[in-house]
Amino acid sequence: MRRNKLRLYLHLVWATWDRHPLITPEIERPLYRCIQKEAKNKGCTVLALNGVA
Repeated sequence: MRRNKLRLYLHLVWATWDRHPLITPEIERPLYRCIQKEAKNKGCTVLALNGVA
């Protein structure tokens, strides 16, 4: 029996209201770690994670 395999790639982008710089350098790395941890808990793989100042 053949198995079908599905790969779904998502490109997620979000921003603060009026692009206010709320993500400071002090919280950037902990925030990214939190996002990666939550993705892993949901069974997802993060291929890239970055921000723009």
